Amino acid sequence: MRALRDVRARSIIIAFTAAAAFLPGVLPAAAQTLTVAASAPRGTLAEAYGGMSAAGTKVAPSPAAAKVPSCHAITYKGNAGAIHVQTSKNGTVAWGIYMYNPKLDAGPWNVNVYVGSRRVDHKSQNYAPHGSVSPKDAKKGKIFHITATHHATANGKNYANVPNECVIP
Repeated sequence: MRALRDVRARSIIIAFTAAAAFLPGVLPAAAQTLTVAASAPRGTLAEAYGGMSAAGTKVAPSPAAAKVPSCHAITYKGNAGAIHVQTSKNGTVAWGIYMYNPKLDAGPWNVNVYVGSRRVDHKSQNYAPHGSVSPKDAKKGKIFHITATHHATANGKNYANVPNECVIP
């Protein structure tokens, strides 16, 4: 019984809901639940719901936000793709967005990267976006997030990010 209490005490579940990005003239991708087990050992990749989802996707809302997860190493998974974020020891935050089907990566992407409310990067390109934010801009304790829209030329569908906030360690 004591071991069970210890496990419960170390296991913290974090959940939050945020508004989805909008594609011009297309329905929002809808809010989506993010759940992360905060008890994972340091260096363990956390996986979360988020990433890229088809425009108009309906998902269940979550309860009120408890805490924003760390940007140490996290993947936000959507129903069509994922957003990967990782912070190096020197404080550089690296990120990338990839569709699960690589054929869907082709087509126009419009991506904005934020630290707090400040936009620190912008990508407008026809291939899967990725980049990094220098320690000069990636200040410890600030919220990092990405807004992204994408039109996959392979299937003609539009995609948008869903919640992906994390705290820079």
